[in-house]
Amino acid sequence: MIESPGRGGSARPPHFAFSRRRLLFHIQSPRGTLRKNKNRGGRPSRPTWPDSAVTAFKARYFIGLNIFASRALAEQSAGDLIKHPTEDALPAVTPARLATATAALEAFVGSEAPQSDAQSDATKLRAQRDASFDEVLRLRHDIQFAADAAWPWWNDTNLAERREFIIPAGRAFTA
Repeated sequence: MIESPGRGGSARPPHFAFSRRRLLFHIQSPRGTLRKNKNRGGRPSRPTWPDSAVTAFKARYFIGLNIFASRALAEQSAGDLIKHPTEDALPAVTPARLATATAALEAFVGSEAPQSDAQSDATKLRAQRDASFDEVLRLRHDIQFAADAAWPWWNDTNLAERREFIIPAGRAFTA
């Protein structure tokens, strides 16, 4: 019987002592201990970059940023994301992928254009309507102030004229 480590010294049969995978790593380890996070299997180790390069890369590719806050920001950010890989020569980005991404971006941009044009025209018309309405109110008040001056409120014979101009009969007009 082999005592398994960390079990308080309880006796177990050999097949329960280690899993096969752990045992294999234990045997292959140079010092007889388990290796963690080491370069296994002849694979090259991951490159290390300085913090400034990592920060610049994150900023260039909008990592950790909300690029979908607005449609305009999403369109601009997506265009930059498509442009930068060609300049940086990233290995996994092929011309076919870039062409597909460019076509998708053009479809995304083009889908909203007619609707947004109609919406922007409607917004302009509403703004013109509101400006015209404000102008009519200003002119109406000018006329009412002139009528108030011509037919004063304290004279009872002026009641009919004051009603025609929609100004109060018992007091002065105050817009």
